[in-house]
Amino acid sequence: MTEQFFCPKRNYGEVRVKVKLTNAIDEALVSRGMLNPNMLRVCETEALVDTGAVRTVLPMSIYSS
Repeated sequence: MTEQFFCPKRNYGEVRVKVKLTNAIDEALVSRGMLNPNMLRVCETEALVDTGAVRTVLPMSIYSS
């Protein structure tokens, strides 16, 4: 028999962190000397942390830039 614990629903706050997203293809080209480092596409933004997530979801505005 396994012991089960009851945890009443609590109102937890959101956890947000600053993230820096870098285009992986651009990074590879920069490392091979095929792209000027100034042309590397980078986006710094704030992200919501979801500890149960199995995928990363990006807003279209970040994806297309």
